[in-house]
Parts: sequence; C-alpha cells; structure tokens
Amino acid sequence: MTNVDVTEIQGNFSELLSRVEQQGEKVVIEQNGQAVAVLISYEELKRLQELEFVKYIDQSSNKSENHQELVTLEDVIQGYNALHGTDLTLENIIND
Repeated sequence: MTNVDVTEIQGNFSELLSRVEQQGEKVVIEQNGQAVAVLISYEELKRLQELEFVKYIDQSSNKSENHQELVTLEDVIQGYNALHGTDLTLENIIND
C-alpha cells in the first residue's frame, strides 16, 4: 500500500493508476496528513461489495431466525441498497 499526499496526485496519476491496475496496489490519498480516499482497482471494489453483501445476508439471516420471519433474497437486496445507496438487482448480481 502506498500513501500519497493529494498535492502529488495530479503529476503522478497515470503512474499510480498503472500500479493499481497492473499490480493490484492500493494507494491511500492523504490531505493534511489524514487519509481521505483510496485508489483501488475495479476488481477490488467488486470484491469488497460482495463481502459487504455476504455480511448483510448473514445479518438478515440471523434476524430472521430470531423472529422466525422469512427473508427473501429480494428483501436482502432491497435492504442492502437502502443501507449503502446502491441499486443492485438480482439480475445484475447474477450477470456481473
């Protein structure tokens, strides 16, 4: 993982993007010594979203067991979208 000050991004963006794309490197962007953003590959973003989705499914499943309610996959997707501001659908999850 590489830390870069925001003032260094503009002149080095192509190089940093290349390292992220080709080597899977993560670049932490700092401003005034504080981490404010991370440059990651699209594949890494998808992996993180899948992990969050699985975690949300597990939480929904536990709630369902405690209250003996049926939670459908569509309910889980709708709840995940509401929580994270996404617009996932069952179709784009299956086809992505």
